[in-house]
Amino acid sequence: MDSGDIYGYESLLRVKDQSIFPSQLFEVARKTEMHSILDKKAREIAIESRTNRIPQGIKSFINFLPSTIYNPAHCLKHTFQIVEKYNVDPYDLVFEVVETEKIHDVQHLKSILETYREHGMKVALDDVGAGYSTLDMLSKLRPDYIKIDRKYIQDCHMNKDNQTFLLGVMNLAKDLGITVLGEGIETKEEFQYLKEIGIDLAQGYFIGKPSPNPSLLLFDKENRQLAGL
Repeated sequence: MDSGDIYGYESLLRVKDQSIFPSQLFEVARKTEMHSILDKKAREIAIESRTNRIPQGIKSFINFLPSTIYNPAHCLKHTFQIVEKYNVDPYDLVFEVVETEKIHDVQHLKSILETYREHGMKVALDDVGAGYSTLDMLSKLRPDYIKIDRKYIQDCHMNKDNQTFLLGVMNLAKDLGITVLGEGIETKEEFQYLKEIGIDLAQGYFIGKPSPNPSLLLFDKENRQLAGL
């Protein structure tokens, strides 16, 4: 985070009709039993969209629904073919477990993560501290990256409980060799505190807002330095 370099981008699913939210799109897909098709297509577009837009060496964080992958070797075959088709370096891809999914079968999730890794990709666990993403899961799943739940980032510069949680997660992650990312950073004060305690990566509206065209600049219009994501 000290370098101020852009480390990567999170790939977000959006539709042209901005009145339709991604959550609504996936809910309709779930009800019509097409969520696996939508999830697969979203992964394909995210990988394809890197071409001539994001330089090699900068990561793409891509969400996925574990519930749509019943057999990792079979279900992810299409994804790996897309990576090869567009000549994307697998090392630049980080597949991130969607936070809305509550996982009951930890071994199945481990199998999915290991399949991604076997193909040279990295994996991330989102919203650590909320839902199933407990600290216990870090030891069981050993992801390459963890994203701290937004509720622990908000007002972290003055909320002592949040500070205790953040420092605890960072110490555990360091022992396990996991990179820690703070997401949902919206203020300069939050950003400065996270920087002071040595968090690895940062993401949020304070750094940069979603855009169809990723910025490769280190400074935004207000001359705020970009760090991490």
